[in-house]
Amino acid sequence: MAAASGVIAAKGQGWAILLADLALILFLVTASAVVPRDSVAASGPAGSGDAMPGAMPEAVPGVMQAVYEDAPGAPSLPEWIDSLAMGDSADLTIEAHYGDGELPQAMARAGELASEARARGKRAIVVFSPGEPGIRVRLSYDAQAGAELAR
Repeated sequence: MAAASGVIAAKGQGWAILLADLALILFLVTASAVVPRDSVAASGPAGSGDAMPGAMPEAVPGVMQAVYEDAPGAPSLPEWIDSLAMGDSADLTIEAHYGDGELPQAMARAGELASEARARGKRAIVVFSPGEPGIRVRLSYDAQAGAELAR
């Protein structure tokens, strides 16, 4: 069969090819583990060699821990915040969904909630999107802050 395909393998040298393949695989795995992913993302276009000036880091959603619904009968946002043991890396995301013509009301209520969070020493990100009206506040922990601790 070997003669028909045009490839003639010498006896006893297959181990060298196998060893070379394994060495290449080991090199690639090691290289991918050593290079920090942040430096690859900020290195700019391929071959440029220097980071793009003013490049913003990619937003990484945090790990969600709790959700607050702004609804009748629910505790106030400050009460909810006080009931949770939040660390310094905790973030609040206020998601305001609005129906037709309801954006001004959603903006006003989301602004009130953001002010209440700020009064409790918590930073809040506010996101508006059309949809079923309602406001939800998510407590999450910054994924990038956790990555810094892991290094």
